[in-house]
Amino acid sequence: MKYSHLTKLVLVVHNETDRMSDLNSFIQQCSTAINTQNGEKLKLYLTLYPRNDVPSGLVQANFPEPSEFDLYQLGDKFRPVVRSHFKMMKAIYISKQIKTTFDEFNEMCNHLIRAAEVETNWINVPLTACLTELLAVYKVRQQSYPEELGDYDQISGEELISGNTKLTSIEKLANTLNKAFKISLNDKNVDLSLSKRCDIYFFMSQLMKLYYSMKKLDLAKSIEKAIKGTRFPMPNMKKSAKNRKYVVTYLYYSAKIALDDGDFQQAQTKLDQAIEIIQYLKNYQKSPQYEKILFLAVPLKVYFGQLPKEKLWKYKSLSLVFKDLVTSIMTGNICKYQQEIKKFEIVLLSNHLYLLMEKLKQYVYVNLIKQITKIVQSQQDSSHIIPLSSYQIGFEYSRFNKSISWNENHRYYEQNEIECIIANLITMGKIKGYLSHGNRCLVLSKQNPFP
Repeated sequence: MKYSHLTKLVLVVHNETDRMSDLNSFIQQCSTAINTQNGEKLKLYLTLYPRNDVPSGLVQANFPEPSEFDLYQLGDKFRPVVRSHFKMMKAIYISKQIKTTFDEFNEMCNHLIRAAEVETNWINVPLTACLTELLAVYKVRQQSYPEELGDYDQISGEELISGNTKLTSIEKLANTLNKAFKISLNDKNVDLSLSKRCDIYFFMSQLMKLYYSMKKLDLAKSIEKAIKGTRFPMPNMKKSAKNRKYVVTYLYYSAKIALDDGDFQQAQTKLDQAIEIIQYLKNYQKSPQYEKILFLAVPLKVYFGQLPKEKLWKYKSLSLVFKDLVTSIMTGNICKYQQEIKKFEIVLLSNHLYLLMEKLKQYVYVNLIKQITKIVQSQQDSSHIIPLSSYQIGFEYSRFNKSISWNENHRYYEQNEIECIIANLITMGKIKGYLSHGNRCLVLSKQNPFP
């Protein structure tokens, strides 16, 4: 069908009028959601992927540029939010540029955080939804255009947070999440039902996870300090169903901080809490997150004297890394223990377990000393006085394996070193007895020498 010039002009004007009408309707709906504090409705109008009765993404992307008059009804705080939203929609649906989409989306989230400062916790619904989508967009951006993440150790935490240096996308993302976290944490409303702190675990968990991926452990620790330093009440970890998965994530990374600090009791407490809470979640035993928690929990349980249950070896990562390691500890096999540590050194380091593995070596020594003591006692009528030379020989065989010939003139362990190892174990309460340096022997308690 052919159109006259006048007809074409009328169609263009008609289409433009429809677009303006749709734009005004969109802004009106946003304004209504804000004025009625309807977070669920506002979330639908700020998402990248509209559904239901909300105009499609392509329709929104083709809206004409709104004027200040068009946006007037939104108020000062929310005008930049909606303006940035339209830019974001054009970037993804028209330009189809993931880099630009991320930057525009990040800008929109920053405007939304500023708007959230004067709102009650109804704003958490669109804010957490937008930040969740922003995290997803970042992942797509990173897959499509991997950026050099740089050496974050060269950038101080103050510079990262203040933005006084040229930031990569992940650093921009961390800044945005940090602002949202502070808005939530510093909400002075003591009534949690109205406070933005009701979703604090979402902001904490996502930010800590991001800091760990950036290897900015000092900033991850600063979150813990901020939480401990607040005088305002925090939500109950177990009661809020929507927060449970975020609580579990937070506890997992908090346990890693404790492991780095050598506070193994605190790490176990955090993981026990995570395991208790994750059981409320559906199909938790099949969750990769559950396996990650167990990966930290198993060696901690061994450290505190609890052997892993056989059913735990059904998890591939646990069986691969820890099954032979636990066996070597229980049998006092120094050679096998060293081999397993060496084999999985990178895995243990990346999971913040290497320090714990060094501490577990004491149990290898204790179990080896038990075996040597039994052998010696069987040969000398259950004497409680054991010569250090017997332990020296036993340590040599355990360190280099029995298949390797032992050279009496060249020993890996000197008696002074054996004496030092045993003295430390006595001090830690792993062995009851005392050392006789002059007689070069260990005098064991006759009652329960290995408590």
